[in-house]
Amino acid sequence: MQKYVIVPFDMGMVDHFARLRAARRREGREVETADAWIAATALWVGCPIVTHNVGDFAGIDRLELITHPG
Repeated sequence: MQKYVIVPFDMGMVDHFARLRAARRREGREVETADAWIAATALWVGCPIVTHNVGDFAGIDRLELITHPG
């Protein structure tokens, strides 16, 4: 676990999570609960997400995604 950063829970994350889920629902683009928590945490701490599933996070404002083009 020494290689990982543990991000403490914060109510700001809850706010990001709720706003993200509500915005996606209004757009008719549901987001899985786990993906919403990942995105909310990344937005809260200001870090990018490394993923091969860009579609899970596409269209989320201010969220930086890093992926391999292959």
